[in-house]
Amino acid sequence: MAQMLIRERDFEEKVLKSELPVLVDFWAPWCAPCQALNSVLEELEKTYEGRIRVAKVNVEENPQLPALLGVRSLPSIFFFSKGAVVANLVGLINLDKVKKLVESWI
Repeated sequence: MAQMLIRERDFEEKVLKSELPVLVDFWAPWCAPCQALNSVLEELEKTYEGRIRVAKVNVEENPQLPALLGVRSLPSIFFFSKGAVVANLVGLINLDKVKKLVESWI
């Protein structure tokens, strides 16, 4: 299962109106911690398949979304449930920390 790439124009449809909770990773191609986080996100997708969605937003290609949400550091992970931000983590985080977050919201 490949992570969803989200653009500004489809953010509302794919994230805010999603039936499932959505974990959104704000990243940039030049960000080394963002690249390192990919394996954590892939593991989350496998572990919670059918219960959450994992999406990625390239901040260089979609600058309005991170500005709207107040993203100041990369990587930044936002967890959306029923159209609202319910949690946010910043920086390179380990799998256990993200699992605890996900478990508290599914």
